[in-house]
Amino acid sequence: MLGKNLRAPTGWLSTFVSKDCRNPEQVAAWIDYMTSDEGLLFWSFGYEGSDYRLDDDGYVVQSEKGEAASLDYGQTGQGAWWMFDNFSWERSILPEPEEDSSTAAEKEVYTAFGSHDRTVSYDESLLPLTAEDIPPESDEGILDAKIRAYEKEQIPRIILAGSREEAAARYSEMTETLKRMGIETLDAYKNEIYQKNCREYGGRIEKVNVE
Repeated sequence: MLGKNLRAPTGWLSTFVSKDCRNPEQVAAWIDYMTSDEGLLFWSFGYEGSDYRLDDDGYVVQSEKGEAASLDYGQTGQGAWWMFDNFSWERSILPEPEEDSSTAAEKEVYTAFGSHDRTVSYDESLLPLTAEDIPPESDEGILDAKIRAYEKEQIPRIILAGSREEAAARYSEMTETLKRMGIETLDAYKNEIYQKNCREYGGRIEKVNVE
């Protein structure tokens, strides 16, 4: 199964200059800079020469210092201006991953999985997957977090069981515990959201594991 979000969003936010802004020209110039090639290079990758360099083909190659700064974006600000992010631009200036690297292997696996004739795609935007659907502070959100934590803990125990019989027993134990925790009530709540989304967006996820 391969989930794809087919909803046409309006975007995460809108950027504008208010009519009572005291310095509209400077603000507009700043927005222009942040979305220009020069600005995108700077806030995405830092300083040329120390944080990154351009290879012979003009692609960005980060240094160890630059990679560390990207990981610590909360302090450095490098890559933190996500409201100006441009994925198409970023893909255009990054080189292809090295052959036999984990990044290259990951891309090959995703591509093979998505194009396989037995892979079924579905519209994941119909499912309640966001904090807007299930607020984390709500009773349902708290229960959902507890169930996810329990499943994350139990699934490795099932996979690493010494025999099929032991795996089946651990799986049965997990499902019974999930029922006691209230997973059926939570699933019914999620289904209400799913059915509402189906009516609103005119879509539906078809069952595939049906004999």
